Amino acid sequence: MDHTWNVGDKIAAIVGVISFMQFLALLLTWWLMRDTSNKQLRSYLFPESVSLCDGTMLNPPDLNRAGFPGVLINIRNSGATPAYKVLHWAQIAVMNPQDERTLAIPKLSSHFATFVNAGGSVNKALWYSRRLTPEEITLLMNGQLAIFVYGKIEYRTLRKKHTTTYRVAYSGRFPPAQGVTFTFCADGNEAD
Repeated sequence: MDHTWNVGDKIAAIVGVISFMQFLALLLTWWLMRDTSNKQLRSYLFPESVSLCDGTMLNPPDLNRAGFPGVLINIRNSGATPAYKVLHWAQIAVMNPQDERTLAIPKLSSHFATFVNAGGSVNKALWYSRRLTPEEITLLMNGQLAIFVYGKIEYRTLRKKHTTTYRVAYSGRFPPAQGVTFTFCADGNEAD
């Protein structure tokens, strides 16, 4: 049986191919809409601000921490859903700015996980392990030393794990003026 394609067969084949392509376009549109919706709804945690102080700047002043660099980190959820199983690790380092790439973040353990509501925030306070020496304070003012705060935030939202890493630095007068904040470094700041 010899079958040749007549005009009706050709039109049917073209309609079939176009219909299949429309079906693929519909699937792609659905997937993009779902992905966009998830991105709009999910949590986004990041350090909104990192403030520097020493013990004399507290209210009331803590003279036992005079000369110790202290930081207050405000982590904000700018997303539309809560973040669950939130883990946050941070560290202070005083070092030469040229050595900042040596700062390493350890693997986080799941102790003391918390949650952050949509639009909410949590704070973390840290103190450096010792007072700065007069020589370190001079080098800090000259920009030869910097106070670095670096950390990692892990959390879950919409059944997916997300990570934010950050690195900020400060050089200048110490103890600092009231309200001094850190500047984000060129490297070490990533979020997925």
